[in-house]
Amino acid sequence: MSISVFARFPRLAPMLGDVLAATLPGGPYQLPATLQPMLLVILHGEIRLRAWPGQPLAEARRLPMLGLSGATTGIRYAWATPGTRILLASVQPGQLPRLFGLSGQAVIEDFVPLDALLPPGWASEWAEQLLQAATPAQQRQQLEHGLWRVHTRHDQQPADLALPISLLARPLLELADVFSLSPRQFERQFLRSYGQSLRAFRQ
Repeated sequence: MSISVFARFPRLAPMLGDVLAATLPGGPYQLPATLQPMLLVILHGEIRLRAWPGQPLAEARRLPMLGLSGATTGIRYAWATPGTRILLASVQPGQLPRLFGLSGQAVIEDFVPLDALLPPGWASEWAEQLLQAATPAQQRQQLEHGLWRVHTRHDQQPADLALPISLLARPLLELADVFSLSPRQFERQFLRSYGQSLRAFRQ
């Protein structure tokens, strides 16, 4: 597997982590649990999500070119054609509302095609621009342009709660106090932001 890392897009840095470009050798994969949602772009080839390791490929879900993968609490099983090329961008904690207008809870354990989240025609137009980009630099530019356009639709949305990893081990009462919330309010906001309880997230 070949992997390259693009630096963060400066104007999207508060919302996105680094962008990875990868070429997959193909075959079956086990995908580990992920704490944050990720944008997946399939530039070439095919990826299928299996409900279980031995699920026949014909029955496995074929992923669209542009999609949003929610956080997961366990292993996922996938398969890719040899030479599949992807771009992968992780969403920073709490920033999903400001990018796509929905909470982490809305997409946990799910993979959502972007054409279900964007106005009609946006996803296909964006996909065409990415496919026409001839170089990695041009692909990066089209990815940033498309993400910025999507963000401008939701710029006024408040971010969800974002818990710094350095605070993760603190007791619930301390965490609620840091965010000036009651423990119950904190737990509700954490569930909305991360799609799972604080206890499950820690595990």
